[in-house]
Amino acid sequence: MEVKKVVGWIGLILLLASPIIFELYGWLVSYKQRYTIGFLIDLKGSRGGYQPVYNYEILGEKIQVKSGSKGMIDAKDRHKYIGKRYYVMVDEVKKNRSRILFDYPVPDSIKVVPPNGWDSIPGVGELENPFIWWASKSPPIKKK
Repeated sequence: MEVKKVVGWIGLILLLASPIIFELYGWLVSYKQRYTIGFLIDLKGSRGGYQPVYNYEILGEKIQVKSGSKGMIDAKDRHKYIGKRYYVMVDEVKKNRSRILFDYPVPDSIKVVPPNGWDSIPGVGELENPFIWWASKSPPIKKK
């Protein structure tokens, strides 16, 4: 009897967790990212870091995002960063899933973004495992 209960509980847990598992699997295996330019609007203070609020445009769609906490920038220095342009990684399928890359400010020489963004950061390259990289800095560049 005990084995049946344990198997039943494991089955129930897997069933309830399946949407989360499926989403994580999609991030790990089938994500495709594009890069565009984002404008930092605000840095909201939060426990353990800040939440950057930024907007970007991809395929004619304007998107504003409030992303998760990161520890790279101190929110009290937000005036140094607000209004500046940074590259943003955007999931090709879910365009509101993105990450602003404070390591890569956009040079003034880049004025126009292709409608569907770039497949790598201009002059830099494509990043490794972009949506699963949780360190405070941007992921490393893929080696060719």
